[in-house]
Amino acid sequence: MSANPKDVTTLATPNGVAIGTWGDVMVLYQHGTYSPEAVQAMGTATARLLREHKEGLRVLTIVAPDAPTPDGDIRAGIAKHMSQNVYAMAVAYDVEGFRGAVVRGVITGLQLLARAKYPVRTFEKLADAAAWLETQRRGGAPDPSAFAEAVEAFRRKTY
Repeated sequence: MSANPKDVTTLATPNGVAIGTWGDVMVLYQHGTYSPEAVQAMGTATARLLREHKEGLRVLTIVAPDAPTPDGDIRAGIAKHMSQNVYAMAVAYDVEGFRGAVVRGVITGLQLLARAKYPVRTFEKLADAAAWLETQRRGGAPDPSAFAEAVEAFRRKTY
């Protein structure tokens, strides 16, 4: 397995979502409304990653505080792509207090209902999500701080 990349590579930035990669991780930063184009770009990114990482991929989803919940058709499209050889997923919803706790609880409840065949965790802080996702790595040496720094730079650069 190759060394960790320094930066998250931006693959697509359809309205409302930025999609990037860092090794075997697909990074999704939702800062607006998911569109059908964003779901299609996610499918393209998933296929590309799976060609490069046949053992599967990890997913980090970052949800901005003001990002709306995707509608049912969009959620179904996202779920379709997330069922393709994903082996771990972390969701960072960076909102503190009661509202953040409620939304993270809803996300967790939906994940339980979806019965993912891989571990999924929801976090308040991006750094915590990145650190946990790095512990799920298959092969290679985990590097949580480098991953968290790369993802934070991606988030600042794309929105």
